[in-house]
Amino acid sequence: MLLTLSLVLLFAVPTSAQLGNGTCDEGWKWFHRTGGGWCMKLFTGSYSWFHAAGLCQTQGARLSGIGGDTGVNPQRRIEQQWIKNALLNLTSHITDVQPNVWIGARRKPECMYKQLNVAALCIPVLAFEWTDGKTIGVNGFQWAPGEPNNVGGIEDCGAFRTDMNKSNDFDCYSTHNTRGYVCGKPQIDP
Repeated sequence: MLLTLSLVLLFAVPTSAQLGNGTCDEGWKWFHRTGGGWCMKLFTGSYSWFHAAGLCQTQGARLSGIGGDTGVNPQRRIEQQWIKNALLNLTSHITDVQPNVWIGARRKPECMYKQLNVAALCIPVLAFEWTDGKTIGVNGFQWAPGEPNNVGGIEDCGAFRTDMNKSNDFDCYSTHNTRGYVCGKPQIDP
């Protein structure tokens, strides 16, 4: 009986992580999104936004957006807290950790090279868009005070500040402002 139970358990272990109500690849975290399950994973390293986006593609993913709150669903806060904890867990041995990680957010083409509020469509809540193809709405953008400020007219990529649970805009080519990046992809279909 014990041998049979052991064999059943041995063969019942999935090769992917079953988290929440969905399935993700091993090491990825499942989140409930309005459009379906979403898997996220945080990676460390100081890269440009474009390099980080390419690294996500090697994982079959894209730089991830942060889900927005809808009604009583605190999705944004849940995802932000997970990103913060994941960065802390992966960098606990480093003393000078930048609290920023790249996310899948870019300044809209019509708002490039413009300072804040130059055009009505470029006010902070509307100046950026999600690039992962799955995150929708603007509720996930919770900007740090004075952000996005587009310093020098070149801060066109979004990062998440884990120390403030807020978004910030940076030069997409910068490699010294971030300590990691968050990849996202749809859940594995059963």
